[in-house]
Amino acid sequence: MSNASSSCRIDWRPSTLLCSALFALGLLAGASVLMSELPVAWALPLALVAAGQGVRLARREWKRAPCALEIDPVGQVSLQGSVVASAQLRLRGSLASLDWRDDRGRRGALLWCADTLDAPSRRQLLLRVGGQSPA
Repeated sequence: MSNASSSCRIDWRPSTLLCSALFALGLLAGASVLMSELPVAWALPLALVAAGQGVRLARREWKRAPCALEIDPVGQVSLQGSVVASAQLRLRGSLASLDWRDDRGRRGALLWCADTLDAPSRRQLLLRVGGQSPA
């Protein structure tokens, strides 16, 4: 059995780098509001909301359950056994983003950072889902 006719499995798990970046961006947003020329009565609550939102987003991303992505030789993508439609892969350097719609029309997305997707897996994902030849 050749690799071209076998299915591909790529695991996804929350990224420590992404969660750290979301946390840091929230804190920086709060600090930037405090350094602006807003009156203190507006700046302090807004800074707390901005920092809290960053912490909330980081925590939500960290608590997402790990999952497995299966790609068959034809390019059909399934996530945890359910087939997804219109999967779109975007690669930007060491980041890989897979966006899709399920059979009910709901959107979903997975993001791999450098700490969760190695180069061979990123190449395999590109070849299976992206349908592009490697450069």
